[in-house]
Amino acid sequence: MSRKLWGDGEQFLMLSIDMCEELAANVAVRPLYVRLVFAAYARVNDIGHAEFEPGEMLHVLGDVDHDRVLTPASRQTLYSALQQAEAFGMVLPGSGLRCVLLPVGVRRGGTGRDCHWHKVGLDRRRRRVRRPAV
Repeated sequence: MSRKLWGDGEQFLMLSIDMCEELAANVAVRPLYVRLVFAAYARVNDIGHAEFEPGEMLHVLGDVDHDRVLTPASRQTLYSALQQAEAFGMVLPGSGLRCVLLPVGVRRGGTGRDCHWHKVGLDRRRRRVRRPAV
């Protein structure tokens, strides 16, 4: 069943990207999957993909020790947070540490319709963004 995104009479919510980044970086926000979802909200594109550089999410969702030194999160901890967020329907199956897939209602217009990690919208042979035919 196809559903029109933001149809007539449907309400929507706007979020500040800066606020989402701050909540993702705030080590006091618990549980960790909530920070993960806010990190994805800050990065989401027009097709619901939130891409991260290799190892970036480990640092974004790291913890601060008693000396105020950032300790990157472990991959196991982040995979567990992804599983929890997926169980609550906050992220979709197929999400990983390089790209978090968000539900249909979460999009940021004008940010591109490609994903390097999932190879969406890319020329698969050259791994470059496809250019529309002129």
